[in-house]
Formats: sequence, structure tokens, C-alpha cells
Amino acid sequence: MNNTLYDNIIKNHTISIYDDLYFLYVDKILLHEVTSPQAFTLILNKLLWNNKSILSTSDHNVSTEIKKRFFFNKNIKQLNCIKKNKEKFFFKYFDLNNPKQGIIHIVAIENSFLLPGMITVCGDSHTTTNGAISLVANGIGTTDLSIVLSTQCIIQKKLKNLNILLFNVNRFLYSKDLILFIIKKISSKGGVNYCIEFTGENIENFSISEKMTICNMSIEAGSKTSLISPDKKLINFYKKKIICFYFT
Repeated sequence: MNNTLYDNIIKNHTISIYDDLYFLYVDKILLHEVTSPQAFTLILNKLLWNNKSILSTSDHNVSTEIKKRFFFNKNIKQLNCIKKNKEKFFFKYFDLNNPKQGIIHIVAIENSFLLPGMITVCGDSHTTTNGAISLVANGIGTTDLSIVLSTQCIIQKKLKNLNILLFNVNRFLYSKDLILFIIKKISSKGGVNYCIEFTGENIENFSISEKMTICNMSIEAGSKTSLISPDKKLINFYKKKIICFYFT
């Protein structure tokens, strides 16, 4: 059987295999203020493997309304903690006053921090959102996060493959409608132990943001990660990013 996109990405990042455990290299790490403090506590006085591989922001304990952002006294401790870790370890952090600040999964794609073919992790269950740009994105716990921060590697079991082919879908349906229908069909446990790859003509017609919606909600079907193969829209998306970076 031919390798899937998931198979190829895992193969390209495998350092060693022991029984059914894969020792994988991780390209990029995403952080936010809720799950990162515990990970840095576990690191203690160790050094980060590569602080340039990290992108972080505060997005869970803050309002999306700028005027309300400074009234969350109960959660200010976590906001201060990620700032202190940023100052100690010198990784990239988008503060609340930074115009690039936003939901970490959106920020990572908007700023071209992630690229197709990568493996990225974050202490957040909806990290799989980033699978929309053809990479393996895993939500992990704080213990694993601390290990990745200090080694740039993670140990995981390889997932099985589940291909969901979409065609002849009503063109008036939104991506949210579609993924909710899929979850209803396969149940909230249907994707457990699987990497879901969404394929078909209807997927190709969706925008990057619509694909992000589909991958984001695959976790509600029990799938740890999901992805979509690259197409012309993804290529054009990165072409525009490159042009803006070099010529504006």
C-alpha cells in the first residue's frame, strides 16, 4: 500500500523505532500561557534545545476585545509567567500589545512560522488546526511539552490512517457544517488512534481558513491529529507570504 502524507512526514522525522514507539524530531513548538508554565517548571535549570523553534503568545486568559484585556486579575499570574520564561529563555513571544497577537494556531500560520511537511506540537488539544497546511500537528501534555522543549524530540506511537473522501457535497455548505456531519457519522470516538486525512474535490475548493476549521474540529471526533494534502491554494498562500516578506 502506498504511503500517506502522514506516513511520509513521520518517516522523515523518525530518529529511531523501539517496538511500536517512534522517537521523532519536532520542527516547531507552539506555546500559550496556560500549559507552558508547568512545562518550564519541569525543565528547571536545563537549557532549551532551540529557542528559535518556539512561537508563543497569550490567548486563553485574555479577551479578544482590546479594551477588556487588562481586567483579568485572576489569571494575570499565568500571563506574567510566560513573560518571565520568555525573558529567561529568549523565545519569540507576541505580547498583548503586539498587533500579531491572537490565537496561537492562527498566529503560527499567519506569520508563516509553520511550513508543510513539518511536525509541530503545542500543549493544546486543538493543535491539529495546523494540519490544514499539510503538516502533522499534535496536542500534547505538559510533561511531553517539557521533554520537547529540552530535547526537540518526542516519543509517540504511530497512528493508523483514516481517509475521509469528500465529493458531491452541496456547495452552499460551510466547512463547519461538513465537519459536524462527519463527527455525527463516525461518532466522537470514530477517530481514536487515527490520523484523519481529508481528501476530495470539496476539500480542494475550501479556503485555508475553512480547512483549518475542519482540522480544528477533528479532535471532536477523537482524532489526535488530522491533515490535508497540499494543493494550488496552499502553494499560492505561501507564494503571497514570500512576496510580502521580500518585496514589501
